[in-house]
Amino acid sequence: MTIRYQGRVGGEKSRCEGCGGRWSLQHALNCPVGGLPTLRYDEVNRTWASLAAEAYPAGVVHVKEPIIREEGEVQGCPALKGDFQVRGAYAS
Repeated sequence: MTIRYQGRVGGEKSRCEGCGGRWSLQHALNCPVGGLPTLRYDEVNRTWASLAAEAYPAGVVHVKEPIIREEGEVQGCPALKGDFQVRGAYAS
C-alpha cells in the first residue's frame, strides 16, 4: 500500500519490526532480518524441503532448523543452524 499511495498511508511504522532500524520503503525491501531477502530465502528453503520430503521416505526430512554448532562451542563464533535436515541422506 505504501508504494501505491506513495507513502501517504496513515499509521505508518517508524521502526522496523525485524531489526529495529529506521523504517522506510527502501529499508523494508532490503532489511536482512525481516525484509524481502528473508522472505525469498524462506520460500526457497521451503521448496527444497518439500522436494526432499517427496524424494525420501516419510519421517526422514525434518523442517525444524537443526543446530549444527551451539553458541560458544567455538570461541568467537556464533551458533550455526541448518535450514532443514534429511536423516540418512548419505547412508549406504
